[in-house]
Amino acid sequence: MPIKASGKGDKSLPAKVVFSRSLEYFYKLAKEEISKGCGSWHDDEVKWVLTVPAIWGDRARQFMKEAAFEAGMAGRLNPGGFEIALESEGAALACRNKLMHVWRNCGQPPVLRYAVVDCGGGTIDITVHDLEMSSSNVKEVHRASGGAWGGSYVDQNIKKLVQRILGDKVSRKLTDDDWLRFTRQSIEKAKQSIVDDTDQVFFDVPNEMHMAISECGSTLEEAAKSVSGVKARRGRLSLDVKLVEDCFKESLDNISQHVHELVRVVTGIRCILVVGGFAESPFLIKRME
Repeated sequence: MPIKASGKGDKSLPAKVVFSRSLEYFYKLAKEEISKGCGSWHDDEVKWVLTVPAIWGDRARQFMKEAAFEAGMAGRLNPGGFEIALESEGAALACRNKLMHVWRNCGQPPVLRYAVVDCGGGTIDITVHDLEMSSSNVKEVHRASGGAWGGSYVDQNIKKLVQRILGDKVSRKLTDDDWLRFTRQSIEKAKQSIVDDTDQVFFDVPNEMHMAISECGSTLEEAAKSVSGVKARRGRLSLDVKLVEDCFKESLDNISQHVHELVRVVTGIRCILVVGGFAESPFLIKRME
């Protein structure tokens, strides 16, 4: 049975169509950027590498490969011009040169065993590699593991908290598109504003949310009173940082528990590298320390 992707109004398309069209769009943008910097070029001069989460199985990786072929990223004219790579492998290689410089200057043993915790929006991928200083070769020691505990997991928890503040009646008036915009604009902006000494986290309230509240005969100020630690200030929601931190807790607990178990099972790990967009979160940094 073909996998389907659902959208607004219960409409659906084969998932491969959705993914291939998305890849086709980014493929077009990438080619335009290459042309700006390099002028004329040929497809056989470029190798396209598509990264996927390390915890994905063979079926999911094959699905992405087929979607990439349909998008035109690879084909018979350039059979060696496309490759699927694991996100964690890319992170491990990106960290290699920095590690080699630091490790050599410290006069350490010729082989460094290190773990990479790749914290993305959807998944957390964790791998362990050995780096041989003499050859610069990287060898995988432990297969990739992890789970769906990334930034999107936190976004969903924050969304649930905001829905609790607004109430069921207002929340139901907002469409999926409304919530998607709120996530991309308000939640992401709020997460990026958090630093070590933050005590209040502000969330912009979009017009459609203000309208839904008004249509239900209420105000943002009244809605804010429904949850302790929440206030309405100049058309925005102000949340105690503890409320927001609680939205991270389940994700951080899973990551921390998994890393602890990995260190117990795989001996000799000398350092742990935390990379990816989610790695910028001070809550995650504090927990990993």
